[in-house]
Amino acid sequence: MIGGISSSGGVRTPKKRSKPRGSTCVAFDGVDDTVNVSPDFTWATTGDFSVSAWFKYLDDDRNDGIFTQAPDRTNAVLFGKNVSDQMDFSATISGSVIIQLITAAGALPNKNQWYHVVVCVDRSSASDSKIYVDGVAATMSIQTIADTTTSINIASNITVGLFGSTHLKGRMKEITFYDKTLHEKEVSMIYKNKAAQRFEKSKLGRHMLMHLTMGDRDDTSGSTVTDLSGNGRNGTINGTSFVADSPS
Repeated sequence: MIGGISSSGGVRTPKKRSKPRGSTCVAFDGVDDTVNVSPDFTWATTGDFSVSAWFKYLDDDRNDGIFTQAPDRTNAVLFGKNVSDQMDFSATISGSVIIQLITAAGALPNKNQWYHVVVCVDRSSASDSKIYVDGVAATMSIQTIADTTTSINIASNITVGLFGSTHLKGRMKEITFYDKTLHEKEVSMIYKNKAAQRFEKSKLGRHMLMHLTMGDRDDTSGSTVTDLSGNGRNGTINGTSFVADSPS
C-alpha cells in the first residue's frame, strides 16, 4: 500500500472513524441531582491521596460540587468550586479542620468551559499539597495540613456533584480517587489525555481507589456509573442524565 493505493491498483477505502471515547458526560441540574457511591468509602488512614475530575459549571456566583462525604457536621470531606471561583478542598474531623487547600480567587473564571482539576494531598507537607487546574499547579491562598496523624476515614458514602449542601449546576466527566500524591507529570498526562485513554489499565491504575468515567466506555445510559478501578464502588444516578458533551 503506497499513498493510499493498494498493490492491486485500487484506491484504499478509508477506515470508518469510530466514535471517540469521552464524548458523553453526566449533567447535573443544580437542584438535587447527584451520583451516589456506596458502600462506604474508606480512605487510607493517614496516607497521601489525590482526586482528579473534569467538570464545567453553568452558573456564576454559586458553589459547585465535585464531591462531598459528610455523615454529620463534625466530620466531612469536601471538594468543589466556591462562589469566588476558587477550588476548595477540606477535611474536618471531630469539628477540627485537618486539611484545607484553596486556590487563589478566580482560578476558574469561565462558565461553560471544561476544567480539569486535581487536588493532591501530601499528609506530611502543606507546601507539597496542591491543587492543579488544567495541568498547572494553581496559585494557592490556603495550604493547611494541621494534623498528620488523625485519620480522615469517616466511612461514609461519597456523593458526586455536591459541595456541602450545594449541588453542581453543570457537567462532570471522569472522577478518580488515588492512594498517592500525583506528581506534576502525572497530572499533566491526565489533562492532555482529555478523558480519552483507559488509565485504569496503566501504572496509574494500581493506585486507583475509585474511577468513574461518568459516561461512555461502560456507561451511556441506565442508572449505574461503573467503577473501573476494580474496587466495586459503583455510582447510582439520582436525577442526573447522560448527555453528549466532553472535554476536547
